[in-house]
Amino acid sequence: MKTSPVSIVLVAALVAGAAVVLWPFAWIALYYGCQADEDRLAAALAAHPILTAHPVAAEPRGRPHAECENDDAIPYADQTYRFRGAWGEVASFYREAAAKGRWRPYGGGDGSAGLCFTRTTGGLELGLFVSRPPEGDAGEYTVTVSAATGWLCGS
Repeated sequence: MKTSPVSIVLVAALVAGAAVVLWPFAWIALYYGCQADEDRLAAALAAHPILTAHPVAAEPRGRPHAECENDDAIPYADQTYRFRGAWGEVASFYREAAAKGRWRPYGGGDGSAGLCFTRTTGGLELGLFVSRPPEGDAGEYTVTVSAATGWLCGS
């Protein structure tokens, strides 16, 4: 059976069209989000000592959690605490702990959302964010270490 030139062109056009339509899906499957290196870094961040440092009156909720934010491929680890007291006590504790750990205030350090710090370790710039709970009593707060300075601190 002989193949006509029109058939060959039609098949080629269909294959090219399918490639154009399917390429974004293939790219997402192969390259989007976090890869093994980012997942390993997130696991390493979960062992950072600042995550387990807390005021005496704070109680950890579970263990540090490691993850990688897929949209921007940002590895991070966090730890949530329950605390009955004033935010000022939490903030004072973490300002002191951050200074001892060679963290520097980032973007002024104190914001309405919480405390922000940065430091460089092994050539990697890290961010530290201590979330400020809504009004008054601290209730619950989260300490996050990320491989992106400013990710949670805005900018």
